[in-house]
Amino acid sequence: LLEVSAKCVSCFGELRKALKCFFKPKGQIDDLHVHASRVGDIESEVDVLEARLTVEIFASGLEVGEKIHLAQMLRHVVKIADSAEDAADELEFAVLRSVV
Repeated sequence: LLEVSAKCVSCFGELRKALKCFFKPKGQIDDLHVHASRVGDIESEVDVLEARLTVEIFASGLEVGEKIHLAQMLRHVVKIADSAEDAADELEFAVLRSVV
């Protein structure tokens, strides 16, 4: 769970960098695309970790309630990366609209 949390924080960090590029001069747009792409890459890594960890949680010897609690907590943490990816997609769309 700590690895997933660290990846989510990293994903948000890349989104932050993309946002900073958005509010800088036009020359920073290429950097924005790099950071937004990295957000998508990290989010994909988080999805893989989530699937693996979910299997591990439900295969463990924990009580059913504990398993459900951990799985729900995992889903909430993963939503950070999902939201960052959605925001990065919207940011890239905003850049495209401003260019056209």
